[in-house]
Parts: sequence; structure tokens; C-alpha cells
Amino acid sequence: MEFGNYETALDLIEEIISQFPKTGNRRGFKASVMGYLDKGEEAKQALDDYLALRPNLKTREGYKRIFVPNSSLADILIEGLIKAGWEPEGG
Repeated sequence: MEFGNYETALDLIEEIISQFPKTGNRRGFKASVMGYLDKGEEAKQALDDYLALRPNLKTREGYKRIFVPNSSLADILIEGLIKAGWEPEGG
């Protein structure tokens, strides 16, 4: 993703969440994008909202299992979650 697309991505994700509020994966996307946008406490809150829906999510591999296995996008999203404050077990 190009940096300039993160704001647009965030707008689209928020629109989807407003229409489908109980979908966890979109909340993960939101937290990741907010992490890349360096939204600080807002990103951390989005991360906390996501992790509340995924309490067993503890590792990078765990994220990849619930996402698309072998997808390079998963690594990008994981890095955004880390920027938002996620501390996966094992680094």
C-alpha cells in the first residue's frame, strides 16, 4: 500500500464497520491502518476493540491462520497492528 492510500482505506473501513458492526476482521484492518497512520491512542483503542473480539489472538502465526494463509498482505497488516500497540508473543 502506498502511504497516501491509508486515509482513504480508513474512510472505507469505517463505512463498512458502520454497516456491519459485528465483523471482527474489518476492525483488525482498521487498527492496522490506524497504526500506519500513527494515530496513537485512537489506534490503540481500535486495536483493543479488535482484540476483544479475538481474545485468543496471541501470535503472528495465529493471525495468519485466521487471515489468508501465505498471504503477503497478512504481514503488512500485522506490522500495522504492531504499530497500533499489539505485542504478539514471540516477537
